[in-house]
Amino acid sequence: MQQKKVAIANRNVGIIFRTFNFMDKDIFLNLYKSIVRPHLEYASAVWSLVFKKDKISIENVQRRATRLVNSLKNLSYEQRMKELGLPSLEYRRTRADMVQTFKILQDIDHVVKDKLFTMSTYTRTRGNSRKLFKRRSRLQTRANVFSNRIVNAWNNLPETVVMAPSLNSFKSRLNTHWRNHPSKFTPLCYTTTDTLEIERPRTKCVPQRLCSPIRRRQR
Repeated sequence: MQQKKVAIANRNVGIIFRTFNFMDKDIFLNLYKSIVRPHLEYASAVWSLVFKKDKISIENVQRRATRLVNSLKNLSYEQRMKELGLPSLEYRRTRADMVQTFKILQDIDHVVKDKLFTMSTYTRTRGNSRKLFKRRSRLQTRANVFSNRIVNAWNNLPETVVMAPSLNSFKSRLNTHWRNHPSKFTPLCYTTTDTLEIERPRTKCVPQRLCSPIRRRQR
């Protein structure tokens, strides 16, 4: 499903490229937010990515699309995002998880929250008064399930954010609190340290001699 969504989004980026001879910031943002990004974010709380290669595959769509703006072609991807005010898709997925958690806890979405979340009774640590209990996970697949992966980020939110009176207020306070979020304009899937953990440097192989050394002739 993820590959299909990436293919559709890339196709729409190609349609924009072939249709418009000139592209400024305003035109690009309207087109990108309307016909490209929705394909990459729809129901992201359900299919959130686990592997780095999948995160890069989705992020590359936005990376390619931002090159369509004529005045930003010579800038790096991080600089293009800052100029456009366009956060990374990795940041957007994390933000969507927080919004979905708030909607469930506030009964905005009709979901049986007791089956998803367990409220934490330990309140001595920092954070907010609506902390969630995180279950132990032996496998990475289980750890990436929605009810598990959002716990750390949710518990680290301040009281003023989680106790927002409305959904729009929560989004506004979350944006203010995360204005300097590390992955907002620097996707972690592109970082060097993350790359080194997966791609280990290859050792130089010395080819073995195929022939045995020539023995000296005995007289």
